[in-house]
Amino acid sequence: MKIEEKYFKEYHSLAVVPHYDGEHASVIHTLQGNFYSKYTTNANLDNYCLLFGSSLEGRKQAARQRFNDVKNPSILISEALRIAGFQVPHLDRLDPMWIVDLDVTIEALSKTETLIIFRNGLQLMTPLAENSVKNRRFNAISRIHECSPLLNRNLHDLLHY
Repeated sequence: MKIEEKYFKEYHSLAVVPHYDGEHASVIHTLQGNFYSKYTTNANLDNYCLLFGSSLEGRKQAARQRFNDVKNPSILISEALRIAGFQVPHLDRLDPMWIVDLDVTIEALSKTETLIIFRNGLQLMTPLAENSVKNRRFNAISRIHECSPLLNRNLHDLLHY
């Protein structure tokens, strides 16, 4: 997974999405382009989380216990870099899509389909209601603010010294 680590470390990641073509299992969307991977979305997210000291399952378990977010919890990937993510179902794949850039526009296409639009124009559709996608995004943003109070206070003190 060395090449995937490079994408997560050096590029601004937007999402990890299932993509099966016989050779690849997922695509990592970044502001710099799309990078295809032979690993699944969950394996890539696990690797991303491990770069910051805990596995994907560890991050999910922490969210479940601390925030009582039982099913498909939004996770905090890095407290220091303020990276969080949430998962949404893919239209026709069993693996979920992981959204790790929270600066998105969310638009309802119907009662059960939502479009997630990133600032670079990338659009992902999910078979989930708009309010569910917005709640998952809100939970991811909340994880950043709830789990980084010391970081926030220290930054405030540094800026107002």
